[in-house]
This record gives sequence, C-alpha cells and structure tokens, in this order.
Amino acid sequence: MDIQSIVSEYLDPKNYEHLFQHDISKSNWSELFDPVNFKFNFGVTPFSQFQIVPTVLAVYLITIFSIKFFMRNRKPFSLKNITILHNIILCLWSLAMCVGIIYEVIKRSVAEGSPLFTFCEAAKGYDNGVSYYWSYIFYISKFYELLDTVIIVLKKKPLIFLHVYHHCIVVWLCWYFLYSGWNLQLWVVFLNTFVHVFMYYFYFQSARGISVWWKKYITKIQILQFCCLGVAGVLHVTAINTVGCVTHYPCFAAAYSINFSFLFLFTQFYKKSYSGPKKAQEVAKKID
Repeated sequence: MDIQSIVSEYLDPKNYEHLFQHDISKSNWSELFDPVNFKFNFGVTPFSQFQIVPTVLAVYLITIFSIKFFMRNRKPFSLKNITILHNIILCLWSLAMCVGIIYEVIKRSVAEGSPLFTFCEAAKGYDNGVSYYWSYIFYISKFYELLDTVIIVLKKKPLIFLHVYHHCIVVWLCWYFLYSGWNLQLWVVFLNTFVHVFMYYFYFQSARGISVWWKKYITKIQILQFCCLGVAGVLHVTAINTVGCVTHYPCFAAAYSINFSFLFLFTQFYKKSYSGPKKAQEVAKKID
C-alpha cells in the first residue's frame, strides 16, 4: 500500500463515524473475567467506548484543579495510610501485569519458535487472547493511577506539567493501542509495568518514611524505557519493509510522537532534579 492510499484511508471521515454510535450501558462486563477468549470489542468491552476517555479526563482535570483551589488556604492532608495502600496496590498490580505479559510472550514464542510477533504480526486479527487481556488490564490500571494526582493535590505537593500531561495522554494512548490492535503495545505493557514495580515500591517506602538509596535511578530507567521503545519501533519499521507486517500507521505515529515528548520531558526533569542545586534534588515530585 502506497503512502497516498494510506493517508486517504485514515483521513476518510466515514471510517470514524462508528466512534460515536455506542451505548456505554451495553457493555459486557463478563469480558473482564475471560482472559483466554479476550477480544477488545469496541463498544462492548467495558471502557472501550470512545467517549469514556475524554469524559474521565475532563472529570480528572476539573477535580484536581478544583481541589487545588479548595486547598489554597488550607493545611495539607497527611493521607499516610491511604498513600501507603495506594502505592502498594499499584506496585503489586504492576508486578502481576509484568509477570503475566512475560509469561504469555514466552509461551507464544516457544510455540512459534520465535518472539518475532512482538515486533511483527503477519496478518490482522491477532490482537486477542491472554497477552492482549493483560494490555487491557494495563489500560484499566491507568484510570486508577489518576488517583496519584488527587493524593498529590490533597497533600499540597508540587504538581508539575509532566505529571498531568503524562497521566492524561497515557490513558488515551492505551485505549488507542487496544482500538487499533497495534502489536507493539505488548512492549509498552512490559516496559512500563517493569518500571512501575520499582517506582511504586519507592513511593510505598517513602510514604512509610523509609529512604530508598536508588531514588534517582527511577527516572533513569523511565528514560531508558522510552529509548527501548524507540529501538522496538525501528525493528517494527524494518520488519514492515522486509517480511511484510501489518501495522496501524496513525497509532504508530501517535505513539512515537508521544514517546519522544516523554523522552524530552523526563530528560529535562532529570537534569533539573539531579544536576542542579542540592535543594532541587530533595524535592519529591511524583511524576508518574
């Protein structure tokens, strides 16, 4: 397929009319408990509807800035126990997703004799089963992670642009991964959950008042994950041009535009926090 045909296909308004034709009340909740037969059925799978993400994010933004306004002349809440519970939940949830996706990828790699499918799928219709169920659970976890920000503003901690931008854009991007069936989402799930195991463990310990010596390495491995995703993208493009993989070009473009923005912003955050004055190093800012 040439570039002109690809552009024409994805810019045709008729291809997007279905996005607004689904009733949230018709969601099939049983799909949450059937990983083996999982398939992201747009409009049927819970939270698959197009309107879910913008609605949740609008409520999220209104909520956090309303809380900031409410808290402007009030003392911060401690929320120690809530923070501890919240972070251990996300640490263990991330661990479960990481182990789950690794197991399923190894299982399929052994069956097919190669992990090539993680970079290149030969035909459409592969985006189902347990590995993509973990990607769906990963998407659901991003809604829960929005509570990070609520805790931050109630405790009157610094709220930086990177934190809000990251939380908002990742929810939408994870939905788009599932909607498009783009197979590199498996790499995103693995790398991000791997990082989050350590990150939320650090936040868990910090909430308990326990110092973790490897704090600054968290941002480094976050930056490393974006670099790894860049390598995965290069391998994906190479495979498209050599063995003929299927892909979703708008999702590919969106994912890597966002990936590069994260790489830039996280790098700038690291330089500001760990290469500047000592005071900057002591500020605990939850960025993810």
